[in-house]
Amino acid sequence: MCGVMRLFCPVIRRGILRTAVPDLDRETQDQYLVVLQAKDMGGHLGGLSGTTTVTVKLTDVNDNPPHFTQS
Repeated sequence: MCGVMRLFCPVIRRGILRTAVPDLDRETQDQYLVVLQAKDMGGHLGGLSGTTTVTVKLTDVNDNPPHFTQS
C-alpha cells in the first residue's frame, strides 16, 4: 500500500521505503513525512500494531542550468 499521495511505497517485510514516482523535485518540496504502520496477525482483531514517522529529505542534483540576468 502506498502513502503520502502515493509518492512512497513500503516494501512489505523488507524494511525498504521506495519512491513511487520518478520525478521528486527538491526545488518544489525538499522534505516529506511518511507515517508507517505495522500490524501483526494480519491486522485482525486482537493483534498488535505500531506506527512510526519517517522523514525523507531530498538532496539536490544540478538539474537546472543557471540563469543570469544582464545588467
